[in-house]
Amino acid sequence: ISPNDARLKTLSDKSREAKVKSKPSRTVSYLPKYSAGLELLSRYEDTWAALHRRAKECASAGELVDSEVVMLSAHWEKKKTSLIELQEQLQQLPGLIADLESMTANLMHLETSFEEVENHLLNLEDLCAQCELERCKHTQSQQLENYKKNKR
Repeated sequence: ISPNDARLKTLSDKSREAKVKSKPSRTVSYLPKYSAGLELLSRYEDTWAALHRRAKECASAGELVDSEVVMLSAHWEKKKTSLIELQEQLQQLPGLIADLESMTANLMHLETSFEEVENHLLNLEDLCAQCELERCKHTQSQQLENYKKNKR
């Protein structure tokens, strides 16, 4: 049959050829369908196993990252607490400076008072010495008077 004649085949001829081809190929065609299904199922199982393995790897990596984040969070929380304490202390500095200035003024006032007391004590010592001298003079003059009386 020439190529042109092959185009002119009737439907019944084609139908017969299909039946003839389909019977022997039907038993053979089921095997590729099953093997294709098995291959597809195997591919899905492999893909799911890989996905499951990657999910476990991601979970363990996530746990590692989580522990690192927890440690970093604790570290920065300590830093934050220290910074807040420092800020509170810095806010108290003006009051501390005012207290120091007040104490310095009080110390200067005390120093002046001590100097005054020291001067008064020196004057008291001088007065005590003068009193002692006067008492000695008085005692000496009485002794002299007594001596003169006794001599007369």
